[in-house]
Amino acid sequence: MSDPTSGPQPVPPPQHSYPQASYPPPIGQQPYQPAPGGQQAPEPIPSAQTKRTGLIAAIVAGGVLLILIIAGAVFFATQSSAHAPQKAVDAYMQAVVHGNVKQALQLGGVRATPSDVLLTDAAYRAASDHITHYSLTGSVVNGDGAAVRAVITQGSQRFTQSFALVKDGKDMLFFDRWKLKPIALGTARVELEAPSDAAVTVGKTTVKHDSDTINLRALPGTYPVAMTSSGGLYDAKGSSAEVIGFAASASRPAQLTATLTAAGMQAASDAVNTYIDGCAASTEFRPDGCPFGTVGEDDGYSYSAQKWTVDPRPEFSIGAWSAGGWAVTTTTPGAASFSANIADGAGGTGTATAGPLAFYVGGYISKVDGSGATFVPLIADTPTA
Repeated sequence: MSDPTSGPQPVPPPQHSYPQASYPPPIGQQPYQPAPGGQQAPEPIPSAQTKRTGLIAAIVAGGVLLILIIAGAVFFATQSSAHAPQKAVDAYMQAVVHGNVKQALQLGGVRATPSDVLLTDAAYRAASDHITHYSLTGSVVNGDGAAVRAVITQGSQRFTQSFALVKDGKDMLFFDRWKLKPIALGTARVELEAPSDAAVTVGKTTVKHDSDTINLRALPGTYPVAMTSSGGLYDAKGSSAEVIGFAASASRPAQLTATLTAAGMQAASDAVNTYIDGCAASTEFRPDGCPFGTVGEDDGYSYSAQKWTVDPRPEFSIGAWSAGGWAVTTTTPGAASFSANIADGAGGTGTATAGPLAFYVGGYISKVDGSGATFVPLIADTPTA
């Protein structure tokens, strides 16, 4: 039974069904799905894993950047240190300490000439008291120049040396290259008291000389010096030339004085005796260059059979080399007598005599070699009678 109070009920409108067009979603997108009830779906919320991945990526990127910054700073610092003026000095001193002469000359800006016979590895090895230690104590850069100080140990000596440098271009646009100004090498000096033909060796190297002083450029060290003669007629006590550091003023010369050997002394004595014999063999009243003579000859007489007799012969000694030769001095004077036959032109004849005259022999031996010795007499006043 229907409710009589209820009015007529509205009739619902008819429901119609229409087909909807279907469009494919754009490539790479999901088809739009309307939310139930016609509402738009909310944006997806990142998961905790996604957040962690992004954070890690940011940390890694920052770490890489920090590493690059640190690496760049380390590289710059390393290159700056490698290009400091001290590095050029250090390389040079290493070459000197290790006896690499060729490299030392190159780094030191030194050009060797044929006369630089000591600037070789062999000559340097023959030396002693090399530089064994050094430390670089500071540097000063002034524009395109620099100075580096080093404390050097050479043998028993310790001293400070300063090295001057100049810029020599750049590396990688930023870093200055430095090179040493040419090193002023020291000099091995030899002072000779010997004949000009003496054979001299320095550092076991034969050196030529045309004076009584030899100067040779050399690296720091003590160089042995020796002298001999071709025939073994004289020699000298060995000596050494010291080259301290890199300044010629610091060198200490070797001094060699030639001393006659037994064979050389015999040759020198023979030369003096030959001189005396030559004077005694003269027939002159005043033999030229001899230590005795006579005067008083009379033009009214003619002379013949002139003769000098030396008895006793002088005794002499041959000393050390000095002022160009081995000095010859008389220890006991000799005596010379003169005799001659005379005629007066009127048939009268007789004998003229002079002496005995004491005389001395003096001078020096200027040379001694395989052909003998050379005696140079020095006559201050010829005794006459």
